[in-house]
Amino acid sequence: MRAFIGYRFSLIISLMPRRNILLLTAAVVVSVICYFKADSAHRSRYGRMFDTFVDILETVEARYIEPVEDRTLFESALRGMVAGLGDPNSAYYDPGEAQRSRAQLDQQFAGIGIELIVDPKSRLLTVVTPLINSPAAAAGVMPGDSIVEIDGEAIEQVSLDQVAQKLRGKPGTRVHLKLLRESSGQPIDVTIERALIKTETVVGYQRSPDGKWNYALPQAPDVVYARVTLFGKNTGDELKAFLAAVLPTNPQGIVLDLRNNGGGLLQAADDAVNLFIHDGVIVSTRGRDHQELDVRMADGTGPVTRLPLAILINGLSASASEIVAACLQDHQRATIVGTRSFGKGTVQDLILLEDGHSELRLTIATYWRPSGKNIHRTRGAKANDDWGVLPSPGFDVPIEEPTWSELLRDRQRREAIVVAGRQPAAQTSQAADTQLAAAIDALRRAK
Repeated sequence: MRAFIGYRFSLIISLMPRRNILLLTAAVVVSVICYFKADSAHRSRYGRMFDTFVDILETVEARYIEPVEDRTLFESALRGMVAGLGDPNSAYYDPGEAQRSRAQLDQQFAGIGIELIVDPKSRLLTVVTPLINSPAAAAGVMPGDSIVEIDGEAIEQVSLDQVAQKLRGKPGTRVHLKLLRESSGQPIDVTIERALIKTETVVGYQRSPDGKWNYALPQAPDVVYARVTLFGKNTGDELKAFLAAVLPTNPQGIVLDLRNNGGGLLQAADDAVNLFIHDGVIVSTRGRDHQELDVRMADGTGPVTRLPLAILINGLSASASEIVAACLQDHQRATIVGTRSFGKGTVQDLILLEDGHSELRLTIATYWRPSGKNIHRTRGAKANDDWGVLPSPGFDVPIEEPTWSELLRDRQRREAIVVAGRQPAAQTSQAADTQLAAAIDALRRAK
């Protein structure tokens, strides 16, 4: 192949006028000089630092008091480099972390299909609910069951994330659990075959006896409610399905709960906003030196552009949640209720490494509201600076931590699937969701 290319190049040269040959030769010489200068500058900039890095890597591997794997040193170096940016949103993800992150946003993973929490009283890993039609539900796992062993290994002092990794695996493989049942206190052994689990990000106020979502609020039956847990690959379609289910009931308003929603995909936020506005700017992005990179516009297909809308946010509503809330607030399409949002308004580029096994998430831009105001809370930002999303005037409704914890427990009971006729525990809490009550009030005023 090289000979063929050389022959063809010589033939072309022989047919050229002498003047063109001289020009071509000059261009080649200049290109070669530029290449070597650039390569020299690159080696001058990184060569000594790279040599030092390799020296430290080899010294630690050879002389540290305990054996250490070179992969561990390599990944630690990458984490340290990115951590040095001082940006909590830029990060290196090792292969395991990258896989779990993608599964969350893709809304599917291989496992048994349960939601877990650490019970605040017993400190045991406890099942909030098996997912509907999941292997766990088919095996008879119930809300309130505590996991004490996985494949014969006790899980005391094991983190929730580590347990999740143990429960996941290839579809068709099996995992053996020892459960402590809430009602009897007796251990139960179950073997569950893993399957592909598809997660949902749009949920209703409570479960019906058949496991489906009830979107109407008991305290305001003419108001429908949807909670978005994160903005994943299918969130836009799930919101469309929610609207298709509730619009025939002629609701008088919608509550969209984005509290504790840490964000997700920009496209999912874009899809959500397009359901509620007809035209105008959704969000813009700016890079270095505030150079505008992109402006996202409504696509004109919004099916629900007039029905009163209230959005719940709090200090853990971030990123895509803030894009949705800010856009609908700036377009005077929704009343924002709750407390100020987190202030995470940066864009991360996903850079695949090692043939896609690991990845780098690097902040490359910031999000800006349709009004042109900033979303991101920079280091040193003060309370009176422009960042995040503030509740609409008159709808700043704080909830203290003890009350919020009790509200979360109530929500877990409402969202639990009834298994084999077993009713979830009775709601005995007297805690009032004052933010939800204020959202209902806002919808009443909007009529």
